[in-house]
Amino acid sequence: MYKAFYEPQRVVAPSSADWQTAGKVIAKLGRKYGFEDRFLSKIQNDVLIALSARQIGASVITNNTKDFLKIKEFVNFNLIA
Repeated sequence: MYKAFYEPQRVVAPSSADWQTAGKVIAKLGRKYGFEDRFLSKIQNDVLIALSARQIGASVITNNTKDFLKIKEFVNFNLIA
């Protein structure tokens, strides 16, 4: 299954810099919107998705506009909602 994505280089993993940036973004989101464990653990993956998309110049297409618009306040990436 993964081979179909790996060979044409469609698998993107967050870099170590992305993980560090994600921590900073999550801290900012926590300060602005509250530090509820459920919110921060849920949004962590979305932040990494946004950073990974930015890394390769891709757009994030989602129905989860609420969370990604919050992330967009701190991360410059292309969002299609």
